[in-house]
Amino acid sequence: MNLSIQHISPYLLCIALIFSACTKEESISEQFESKLVIDASLETGSPIQDIHAHTLIGNGPEQMIEGLEIFILSEGENILLSEDPESPGVYHGPAETIIAPETEYSLRVNYKETAISATTITPPSLESVQTSKDFLEVDIQGDLVFLSWDDLNEDISFNQFFYVIELVPEEDDPEAIMRFSGGGMTSTVVSYQAEATLSIDDFLYYGSHLIKVYAIDKQYEHLFAPQDDITVDGPTNIQGGYGYFLGVSAVQTSFEIR
Repeated sequence: MNLSIQHISPYLLCIALIFSACTKEESISEQFESKLVIDASLETGSPIQDIHAHTLIGNGPEQMIEGLEIFILSEGENILLSEDPESPGVYHGPAETIIAPETEYSLRVNYKETAISATTITPPSLESVQTSKDFLEVDIQGDLVFLSWDDLNEDISFNQFFYVIELVPEEDDPEAIMRFSGGGMTSTVVSYQAEATLSIDDFLYYGSHLIKVYAIDKQYEHLFAPQDDITVDGPTNIQGGYGYFLGVSAVQTSFEIR
């Protein structure tokens, strides 16, 4: 399962292009159309999967890009990704290639005569996540659940990692909590400690959920949390394009909203 940052990438890219230097000859829309957008997270312990390649037409819908030769490089390996025959523009690695913790990975691809690249280092592995209870009840005001997991910052002198918590309904057509309005299936919470307290307000739907905790290096914080000046770090770590390429560690557990 790929970290669903791609759902917020178009918004971040719009901001980036508004603040970027535009020539009179090149509109913001033309900048979108000329750049490849890569959405890729490499999860430790899993194969390379769900690498999305697309463009954005202005602030409109994305257009998936087929037929690319995307390479992932690591420790002497040069892995050519294969395109999903049922999902054009979505690329995968071989099932036997598993992402390792604390390892550097690079991405290389050419698009419209532009060399596009990115590099990331995967975090240490997360082992488990604990919850103080197995469910929350919508009708109980102030009902809370406490989460805790491995503290990857415990043995280092600074907070190198932060955590993104995804709350993913397991049903195909879950019942929405009526106070919720908007789109999307997954809600997210950001934490800078190896713990978090969730309330019913953090969930969008009734029923069974996966609570998935991702550990991510703080150099990618700007991809998830608002920054004072988005032009300093930018919303992307893709050289020659836009989007993201980052290593993550993840653990998950089941939870229920009643």
